[in-house]
Amino acid sequence: MKRVLVVEDEASIREMVALNLKMAGWEVVEAPSAERALELMHHGEECDAALLDIMLPGMDGLSLCETIRRENNEIGIIIVSAKGQESDKIRGLSIGADDYITKPFSVSELVARLEALTRRIKRGGVPAKPAGEQEQLISGPFVLDEKSRMLYKNGTAIDLTHPAGYPAPLPGEAVAIFAVPVYGGHVAPVALERLREIRGEGTPAVVLAVYGNRSFGTAVAELASFVAGRGFVPVAAGAFVGEHSYSTPATPIAQGRPDARDLIAATAFGAQVREKLAKTGPSPGKNPETASDTAATTRATKTGSMDAAKAPATGALVPIDPAKLREPRTPLLPKLRFIRFVLGYRRRQKRNPVVLLPEGDAARCTQCGRCVALCPTQAIARGDELHTDPARCIRCCACVKGCAFGARTFRTPFAAALARNFARRKPPVTLL
Repeated sequence: MKRVLVVEDEASIREMVALNLKMAGWEVVEAPSAERALELMHHGEECDAALLDIMLPGMDGLSLCETIRRENNEIGIIIVSAKGQESDKIRGLSIGADDYITKPFSVSELVARLEALTRRIKRGGVPAKPAGEQEQLISGPFVLDEKSRMLYKNGTAIDLTHPAGYPAPLPGEAVAIFAVPVYGGHVAPVALERLREIRGEGTPAVVLAVYGNRSFGTAVAELASFVAGRGFVPVAAGAFVGEHSYSTPATPIAQGRPDARDLIAATAFGAQVREKLAKTGPSPGKNPETASDTAATTRATKTGSMDAAKAPATGALVPIDPAKLREPRTPLLPKLRFIRFVLGYRRRQKRNPVVLLPEGDAARCTQCGRCVALCPTQAIARGDELHTDPARCIRCCACVKGCAFGARTFRTPFAAALARNFARRKPPVTLL
């Protein structure tokens, strides 16, 4: 019997989908979160396919899709999401999904697509290993699963990670600074993935985002919510402009930023943060997994009922409301011109879809491996520096900016559109 993993945080939808799949002859494994899904898969729940919602608590569905695809290239993945814009579909398919279905959806169509996908994978997938090549090494009660890289004793998983491999929570008397680049108005999933293991104990945190002069969107709020869920108390936030990843001499976007004025503003902001923290005592240590106080504070922040200006006189840390961090104004006409460009670009993509990726120049490339080291998603392989894996590339252009020989380029019409419409200087904005 074929097995499918259904990852959906809304219980009613998950149960409805699971029931219909079972009636169609599928064995169903259910998970309300990405973390639970990975736990099930790492503990032997091998599946032929996975249905992933995008808007999940904690790790989102796109990050889960990337993680599953890195670990298993044979499983079929269908994203099921209410986000139905073309850009959302392109992004989902580019990071490893095989299909994309928008909500509301027909259950019959979902089952049919799932059946078609698994038939195709069975025919064209990676051939099974020869009989002589085992995927498990067995020695007495011990079983080493090469595929999942897990060791079991009498069926029970054994954690081989050294205690030093688990970072200790940052105590309340420490201060954490979280800074991320903005990607399409959001925090890039790969950035959150790298921060996932960091924990706090009521630890004050400063959340910062760097963007390319157009818009920082909801990135600061997303980062604040993310760190609050890991035991930190966001006490200050800021958005600073840096040179855009698409910027070139021909299409300069925030060229030379941060400059002297930006650094002066950052220094003043740092002094204000130190002054604020000096007026408050260290937070009592709390376990981020069970800290009800931290959770209550986070809930209050989301509703906007708490604000630094209303901090109690006791000196307790009170989180800021990141929704109050205001974007610097952009004139209406450039905004409208850019929107017109985006709509035209989408129409052209519908007629003639083109996947834009950074390109390598064989005449300039020295195969030094710097681009391989700089790529945050391992989209460039050592020894094959001229090529980029479309399933992993997020178009961050770290490889382009970091190449000392100018051997990598990224040709996108967005660069010129951004340079034309978002040239007006935007100052740093902060919130305490």
